[in-house]
Amino acid sequence: MNSTRTTLSSPTDLRTALNSSPNSALRENREPALTIATSLLEQAGLSVRATVELPPRDPNLLPVCQQLHPDGRHPLDQEFPSGLHSHQCQAIAASLNGQNVRLATSTASGKSLPFMSVRADELLRDPRSRVLVLYPAKALIQDQSAKWAGILRPLGLKAGFIDGSVAVSERNDIRQRHRVVLMTPHVAHEQNHLVQSHDRRAEDGRMSPTRVFRQKQPD
Repeated sequence: MNSTRTTLSSPTDLRTALNSSPNSALRENREPALTIATSLLEQAGLSVRATVELPPRDPNLLPVCQQLHPDGRHPLDQEFPSGLHSHQCQAIAASLNGQNVRLATSTASGKSLPFMSVRADELLRDPRSRVLVLYPAKALIQDQSAKWAGILRPLGLKAGFIDGSVAVSERNDIRQRHRVVLMTPHVAHEQNHLVQSHDRRAEDGRMSPTRVFRQKQPD
């Protein structure tokens, strides 16, 4: 397991340094994170006074939640034979028990898997159910689409997405063909009358109410 290093510097705003280095250059740069951080600080006229290396921690793993529908639990058992992280299991169990959940953990700690797994569980148990997921940025939708595909593919389902790049004439068709639709808030606002129409049909028993979920922009 890799150790994590935290860089200490003077309490100065680093936005200027970050904005001066394009994201593409950071992606192409394969140097260690500490070297990149040091370079950015030096570009901003700051010097690194000290670094602290945090020791690695063993993961706290738990078995995949048995409350999940077997068809949704089996792929998780296969992909994660050693179990899920404790915060993932606890979030899944709490959500399945009807509790509202706000999961706040570090970046790349697996926050998406719990809510995706719970929504897949609902899709399996109620064939009329549909899920609308709101992401704050188009780029995040593209990143999350692959994760949704991994969750939904074993169930024979696909997620559709609607952002500003999708022609208005195609949006209705995407909503009708997919039980999971990813949108940006701006597009969802424009499509609000369609969601209201869907929920009116749900009231007379033809469809289940739309479940709406929002994901925070990563730090």
